[in-house]
Amino acid sequence: MKFEKETTVSEVNILKRADCEAVPITVAESVFTTDDTVVKAGTPLGADGTVANTASCVGLLLHDVVKSNPNGALLKKAYVDKAKIKESYGSDITAEAIAALPMIVFE
Repeated sequence: MKFEKETTVSEVNILKRADCEAVPITVAESVFTTDDTVVKAGTPLGADGTVANTASCVGLLLHDVVKSNPNGALLKKAYVDKAKIKESYGSDITAEAIAALPMIVFE
């Protein structure tokens, strides 16, 4: 059996409460600028898997995603920590993106 060991970054928990609903999403290859790029938890994504901190946002990444495995979980319904998202994503979520996510409560 083939086995590859891969070192990953530490996981950030952006949830304020444990209950949440998420759907699978594949992050678009264009988002990864290099092979070691990590798309961070809390990143707002559009339906096509690209970063969308705009009104076209359809959810937030629940966990970090790497290019070697671009599959992630997209939060659709949750209570999230705005400070942890800003720390992980590196920017505030815009008012337009927040308005596009009525089932996500930013605390």
